Parts: sequence; structure tokens; C-alpha cells
Amino acid sequence: MRRPYDIMRGLLEHSVKVDHIFIPGNSLESYLGKFVTNLGVWYNDDVFKLGLVGSATPVLYKDRYFLLCSKHQLKGVNTEDVCLLYPDGSNVVTSSGVRHFNTSEETMTSDAYDLAAFEFTAPVLEHPILKHLFFRFNSLPPDTMTDEIIAFVTAGFPCDDQRYELEERNHIGLVKRILTALPDHQPHDESLLQLKYVRPLDFNPDGLSGGPAFVVQKVDNDFQAFLAGMMVRSGKSHCHILKVGFLKSFLDSFLATHD
Repeated sequence: MRRPYDIMRGLLEHSVKVDHIFIPGNSLESYLGKFVTNLGVWYNDDVFKLGLVGSATPVLYKDRYFLLCSKHQLKGVNTEDVCLLYPDGSNVVTSSGVRHFNTSEETMTSDAYDLAAFEFTAPVLEHPILKHLFFRFNSLPPDTMTDEIIAFVTAGFPCDDQRYELEERNHIGLVKRILTALPDHQPHDESLLQLKYVRPLDFNPDGLSGGPAFVVQKVDNDFQAFLAGMMVRSGKSHCHILKVGFLKSFLDSFLATHD
């Protein structure tokens, strides 16, 4: 087992290719950590205008802007009220369409069905300040041996960390966690991968579901980072991610039925 302080150390003097750009190794975690957002819900209330129900993964896929999350995060939520926050929290925009698997029976069969996608293409074109929130999802990580994987980088907004001060100050304090993990186990559900955090969490992980997971690996002697999946469950020592191939298939299905 690699020691915690050695996990990302080898990248510090290298650049890592992310899509079409190269990121200095010492900036990689903060760069990848940008591509997560709160899963917001707009309430028709004069005081408690906005609710936060966890994390979400924003991706640009085939020139369309999508917000991905777990369907279980939407329990009791009117999907028409799901919204995306401006980077400074000054404004919110709602989506232009949602797709999810409908039956609870499917969801119990596999976490691959516990998935929802909100399309934000039209809203983002009207609010271009939002474009940089979305990760350009162009390729899947190539299959590789475990020893070619440097680490996974995950990010999310734990519920207990967020500060609601709407009644007193009309303010919400947003706290993001960027975490490093290693591959740990292949669960029985082939749609999932279990990761082990490099350091056990010292906070309540509730709210991390829906956040992205990126894999950093060696490809032809170079370092590259890819979207590896989306967190669906997290404890304090391990998390489960829904593999990126299932995200891609779901988005392809979305596009096939909305074009």
C-alpha cells in the first residue's frame, strides 16, 4: 500500500493532460475539483429560497450541457425546480429538461439506474458565465493495470459543511471537499467501483453523492486525467462510484430520445 503522502507526490514536477490542455501537477486537484456543483432546488419562498440536496457533476457532452446526479437525491423534489448556481451565488437558473430511470425496481437491481440528467444547454447559452463549470467529457479512460493508476480525485459538498444564513443575512456559505482515493474493490454490481480514501474522512460524508470522480493514470509514459464516474455512496473510509461508461450510455440514451 502506498503511503498517503506519496500518492500525488510523483506528479508535482510533471504536467497532466486533461482533455486537450496540460495542468501542472501541483494544481491538478484544485483544477479537477472545479467540476462539481451543488445540486440546488429553488423554492417559492420569500426567505428560504434555495435548498441544497447534495452534489452534482456538470459535463459538456457532444456540445450539450448536462448536470448529472443520483436519482435518490431527488426524493421529494419537483424536478422542474432543480437549479444551477452562478459561481458567486448571485443567481440561479433552472434546467430545460430531465431524464431518469423511472422504476424503483430497476434502481434496486443496480445503481446504474439510480441516475438522473438535467439538460442546461439553453440556460447556459443564455448565461455564458456558467460554461466554465462544465467538464468537457470527450473520452473514456483507457483500460490499464492497477499499478498504472496514480489516484482518483473526487469532489463534493457535504451537507453539514454548508452554512444556511438566509433569514439573517440572505447568504449561503458553500464548502467544497476535494478528496484523494485509490481503487479498492470491484463490487458484485459491475456498474460500480469501490474506492478507498487515502485518509479517512473526519466529517459527515452525507451530500457527497452526485459529485464527480476523476482518475489520474499513466498512458504511454505520460500522465492523463479522465472522468472516471460519479459518486453514488460514501462512508468515512470508502466510497462507491458509478463507472463512467454507464454515464456515457445514459447520456447517449438521453440524446437519442430528445433529438
